[in-house]
Amino acid sequence: MYRDYYIRALPKDWPTLIALGEKLGALTVHKTEDGESVVSATTPGSWDFIGVLYKPTGNIIEAPDEDIPEMTEITDEEGTAYWHANLRTTVHLGEVAREMAKTDPEIADAMQALDRFFLLDEQGNPRAPSQPARGYA
Repeated sequence: MYRDYYIRALPKDWPTLIALGEKLGALTVHKTEDGESVVSATTPGSWDFIGVLYKPTGNIIEAPDEDIPEMTEITDEEGTAYWHANLRTTVHLGEVAREMAKTDPEIADAMQALDRFFLLDEQGNPRAPSQPARGYA
């Protein structure tokens, strides 16, 4: 069974996010011939790095053919833009993380700060955004 995760994190937290994804068995990182790191989902699965997302400000930019809504980056309270990605995986991240957290302090710490990596529902569980930038059919 596939599980879909809608990930968002500040650029400073991205290396931690990727390392946690590797530890949990959902992500893999390999180097290209020119030394660039490439992230992908473990098989079976998919990793879709989206980057910065934008939302309407409520202002309109007047243009000759049509008015265009003004957009702004989705940011934290300090104005730093989040990076976004979607992960489809057969790995149940919560179950694996809860088990690993018993012996791995890094996983345990991450479990206490899930809002660094996900939007959360009222119970504190990762949830999909109300309007995903790119979703799964």
